Amino acid sequence: SFPTRRSSDLIRKIKELGVKGILLMHLGFICCAASSVIFLSPANIVAGGAAGLSIFLNILFSKVPFYVFLYAINGILLIISFFLLGKEFTIKSLYGSIMFPTFSFLISKIFDWCGLDVNTIVSQVDAAFVVVFAAILMGFGIGINMKLGGSTGGFDILEAIFLKYFHLSYSFSVIVLDIVLVIMGMLIFEPTTDELGNITSVFENK
Repeated sequence: SFPTRRSSDLIRKIKELGVKGILLMHLGFICCAASSVIFLSPANIVAGGAAGLSIFLNILFSKVPFYVFLYAINGILLIISFFLLGKEFTIKSLYGSIMFPTFSFLISKIFDWCGLDVNTIVSQVDAAFVVVFAAILMGFGIGINMKLGGSTGGFDILEAIFLKYFHLSYSFSVIVLDIVLVIMGMLIFEPTTDELGNITSVFENK
């Protein structure tokens, strides 16, 4: 039956990854989450992607943690994916869509439990350093998941929709989406030296 076949495909995929692959995939999620929690969100850097949109909303509604917005955005995109891209793609994106914000939540709580204010720490660090390390961590995390055939969810779904229905390549759509998001941030918020970091991090992640 259809559900049985899907279950067997999932089991086969897990076996193909092996323990090493599964650990590396989770390392990728942790890197993406660390980039957002430790660098991007405290510095108010709207770098692109679902995480960037979450940070954008967090700046507007500061009482709501950015990872709450990330859960919500990923959830909405998964529903859209189910109807426009089908079950298979949605299932593939589901795990990453959950784990990215979950690790973001856990890292945030670890800082809270340790009594460390990441906002204060980041404010004392040079902006260029923040952008570079955020880009390295995010790029490494996304790269690991892509190599393993996984996904961090989020804007990956929008890019797949643009490819399927408008025949726009992933590379083109991801840059356009991220630049639009960065420009939104520049238009709505008072320009600061962070804006250069926003644009730089978009291209460092590609």
